[in-house]
Amino acid sequence: MSNQKDGGPAFPCSENGTSHTIAMAEMLQLPETASTEEKDKIYIQTKANAMQGMSLRDYFAAQALQGTLASPQIKGNSDLDNWRYADFAQFAYSLADAMLAARSA
Repeated sequence: MSNQKDGGPAFPCSENGTSHTIAMAEMLQLPETASTEEKDKIYIQTKANAMQGMSLRDYFAAQALQGTLASPQIKGNSDLDNWRYADFAQFAYSLADAMLAARSA
């Protein structure tokens, strides 16, 4: 999630207690027969993911989707009547990519 194409983390978590709690909860879902190595691997991966947060691209896409769907022009627009959810999602990520490109220009 930290590569340049997605803008890096939008809301990285620096609070250790929360990420530890998330990682412990995930690790405790493993079967009792899981090895210490398996538990350590799950703990480390989950904690790292929890501390990264969502990517900036995901955040931009979520904001674009929210604005698009809230727009009065969307309601009753016959051109959009045949759009599926996937079409709106692709549109939102296209806007997010444009925002990332403009940001690095």
